[in-house]
Amino acid sequence: MAEDEPTDPPAMDASEHEPAFGPAAEIARLLDATEERITTLRDALDRSEKRLQSVIDALPIGIAVVAEDRRVLAANPVACALVPDCEPGGVLPLEGDPPLTDGLAAVVRVASGTRRIEVRTTAVAWDDTPAFLVIIEEAEDMVTGRRLRRSGSTAAPVSSQTLNVAYLPVVDLASGRTAGVVAIPADGGAVTGPALQRLIARAAGALADWSAGRHASEQPFVMVSAPGAIADGGLPPFVEAVVRRAGAPRSRLWLRIPEAEAAGGGEAAREALGALRRAGVRTVLERFGGGSTALEALRTLPVDGVVIDADLVATGDWAVIQTAMSVARHLGLVPFASGVADEGAAARLRALGCRNAEGPLYGEGVATRDAASLLGRAPGDAREQPAG
Repeated sequence: MAEDEPTDPPAMDASEHEPAFGPAAEIARLLDATEERITTLRDALDRSEKRLQSVIDALPIGIAVVAEDRRVLAANPVACALVPDCEPGGVLPLEGDPPLTDGLAAVVRVASGTRRIEVRTTAVAWDDTPAFLVIIEEAEDMVTGRRLRRSGSTAAPVSSQTLNVAYLPVVDLASGRTAGVVAIPADGGAVTGPALQRLIARAAGALADWSAGRHASEQPFVMVSAPGAIADGGLPPFVEAVVRRAGAPRSRLWLRIPEAEAAGGGEAAREALGALRRAGVRTVLERFGGGSTALEALRTLPVDGVVIDADLVATGDWAVIQTAMSVARHLGLVPFASGVADEGAAARLRALGCRNAEGPLYGEGVATRDAASLLGRAPGDAREQPAG
């Protein structure tokens, strides 16, 4: 080949002339810029409150800076959306009013009571003043069960619920149809405190869905066993807020209070039950007839109904059951019976004037998605799988 004969240029890697594309290249570019970005953030922390605010605003998780007295100095839009009291100049409402410390894990007391916000604090210097960076770790909508959880530097929905609810049918003994349900934790057992609040919120949400479009006379009721409610002064405003938020008919939500707690609580119990009544919900005494509470004590309690004790129903001591029913009628209380296991017991209760009954005769609890099919129907007409 002649020396002056043109030749093809040697093949070259396209990456020498064109910018690299793809996830690996993007990660490499981000890694190259990391140190520069960290330096910029340090400068913002060290020199300029205004620049730090711009960094906070850009974060996709809820974050705020608060002074030692919990006064909010800065907050990003995510924090303001989740916590209405988180506007700069406001005061961060922490449950229990704990003193701020480095690494504190706490719960934000949201005014409406329908959200539960878990936060963690880190001590920082804000314009040379001691302060705390408050990061929202998890936010939960108490009515729907939807949750948002921090993962690294972002926040993402969490699909699993913290509480699964099962619904037990309560049957109208006159018609044989399911008039309402009892909401219980799917794994059994009693719940108190925040878990009870979640259960009430889920029940209110379900009640709102089931009542929509129904005439008031056809709306179901939902009952929730609420041990410890007498001592929980924050429960009445929470119940009022969560029912209003859910849009549920308040008179169709019942809280079941253990008889011993109500009758033995004195004036504090009467005030607590009165507060629940003013919140719009109805209350019943659980395990009625199984104790020795004085009639005078029961007469002064602002409750709406009683649930005949399941153990008493199981004994078949109908003389005692009839006495309990007579007391309920004398006090003008709506009677329910629990633990009904056979048709014979149901017939005797109906003859004594008991209005509603629940128990093994009517089936086990079902999941939320299946409970609607039970309402207004005889339990045998809608066999459902037990809630897992």
